[in-house]
Amino acid sequence: DSDLTKQLRRQVIGMLGRANDDAVIAEASRRFQQSMHENTVLPSDFRADVFRLHITTTSEPELAFAHLTQLYHASSTEPDVKLEIVYAMGLFPQPLVKQRVLEWGLQNVRPQDMSMPFAGVAATAAGASVAWAYVQANWDLLNAQYPNPRLVGRILNASIRALKTDTDATDVETFLLPRQHAAYSRSVEETLESIRIKHVVATRDAPRLRQWLE
Repeated sequence: DSDLTKQLRRQVIGMLGRANDDAVIAEASRRFQQSMHENTVLPSDFRADVFRLHITTTSEPELAFAHLTQLYHASSTEPDVKLEIVYAMGLFPQPLVKQRVLEWGLQNVRPQDMSMPFAGVAATAAGASVAWAYVQANWDLLNAQYPNPRLVGRILNASIRALKTDTDATDVETFLLPRQHAAYSRSVEETLESIRIKHVVATRDAPRLRQWLE
């Protein structure tokens, strides 16, 4: 297939999956399980969507977690595939599994890639609460393990980006007040500004949108 066809396929699968199309979700799970049983890597044009759809809907997260960690450690797995894996692992909806992913990541993922599992965990507002709580509880550990403050800044921004309210932004500011580092202070300020803008827009437009949908 041409590159354009592959790109179109990826976009269509992604959109149908986000629309909770039963057939697409079932096929994604079938492909994931086939890859798991045959110990093979999925094609790049739909791999990320298969990961996402199966991980967010499976009733057996432990099996999926075990397969992805095994695939991550396989010597034949390319670096770009490893990045997709660690991001996808964060998408498990169960809070305890999300926390386990972060703990696994600290032991197994390269420092320069560690923001990816945090980004996956925090891809939703509910997940961002898990990631942000983990960052607060393990702040000293993260700074000790990653002495380069830029790496900590990337983890921090990945963890808070999907927070939704002005209260969330204020909580982050309060926590960071005695801890902020110049290496990432600007990027954190931009992230907090984005959170506050989203909160203002949602507060302003949500009632009218709800009324229109009714």
